[in-house]
Amino acid sequence: MSPLTTAPWTLGLALLLGATGPARADGPPPQPVPAPAPAPAPDAKPAPAPLLLDRARLMADVRRLADSDLGARATPKEREQAAQWIADQMAKASLVPPPGGAELLHVHAFASVPEGAHVMAYVKGARSDEVVLVVTHFDGRLPPEKELRPGADAHASGVAALLETARLLAAGPAPRRSVGFVAFDLSAPALAGPRSFVAAPPLDLNRVAAVIAVERVGRSLGDAFSGTTFVHGAETAAGLESAVAAVAKAARTDVRSLRMDLALSRAPDSLPFEERRLPCLLVTGGPSRDDGGADDVVGRIDVAALAARTEILAALVRAVADAPEMPQWRAAPPPSVDEARTAATLLDGLASREADLHLSEEVRTLRAEVAALLAATVKRGTISLGERAALRILLVQILEGLVAPR
Repeated sequence: MSPLTTAPWTLGLALLLGATGPARADGPPPQPVPAPAPAPAPDAKPAPAPLLLDRARLMADVRRLADSDLGARATPKEREQAAQWIADQMAKASLVPPPGGAELLHVHAFASVPEGAHVMAYVKGARSDEVVLVVTHFDGRLPPEKELRPGADAHASGVAALLETARLLAAGPAPRRSVGFVAFDLSAPALAGPRSFVAAPPLDLNRVAAVIAVERVGRSLGDAFSGTTFVHGAETAAGLESAVAAVAKAARTDVRSLRMDLALSRAPDSLPFEERRLPCLLVTGGPSRDDGGADDVVGRIDVAALAARTEILAALVRAVADAPEMPQWRAAPPPSVDEARTAATLLDGLASREADLHLSEEVRTLRAEVAALLAATVKRGTISLGERAALRILLVQILEGLVAPR
């Protein structure tokens, strides 16, 4: 569909992780790497020592969720099996179930939405009156008859990153705030599952300091680049901006912060919370050209990118959970030239790769024109609301062209 008529969601261009290229799922077993700790606030406690992120475990989680016995995680049986497996992993990581003693939160059928079950568990913090939620979803769309759609990146990779972050947090020092990890069922249609959670939450939403969503972290937008982690939504709270900036500065890989409306996600799981004016972040690599299709398989997961983005997610969760002050929702601030500068850098990085990426002539022409507009904006040093709105539409068109199957 035209980007002029669809909701804008995820921007995810990326830089190479290293000179040797990304590790692949069928390559030699990678070694655990340390998750970076965010730079502390001036009055914060010293950052805890980095814990080991286990790449092999990350990929084992992706493989399990993308296994053929779980199909597309779309039928009631497939979703039930996936939910129970995720609950088992949370229990093994010593996470605490929510009040009532069960990780599985039943969702009653309503309208055209079938029944299902979310999975939720906590890492207890020093204070229980404030909670950071980390969310993703595990279900997929029912594929055409006889077609297997394993959904390795969308959305097994997000669940794997959430589980590994939960393990790291549970194994380290207790955070200042409690952290709830939620794997939603019934993301389709129209975020029915996440919306049911927000409509009848198992906790007081006034206690929620922030919501951090993670999705599509095993590949990159249009498979054009690998290595950059995009974090959307920091504009919703000053406390989130400082956390993202600190994590980006300490990270060993590229982290780019952009507003939530420059995301190409069909609908991030954080959206129902954002509609309740809760500060929200989205951590992503962007949809690949195989997004939602039969070729979204484990063998195409970029292991190094998955590990790097999980490190960023873990560092962000720790930073927000340990922040001295609870982030406060705010209306979007005025347009930023810094965001225009970031977008210009990304488009310039595509210029020499248009032929290799098989971009259409229309997309190539639009890329050059928008890059020139962004360069002029950056040089001028100001950007109006109207200019930003127009540039957003054009940027989404370019990025959708990048994602389009060849």
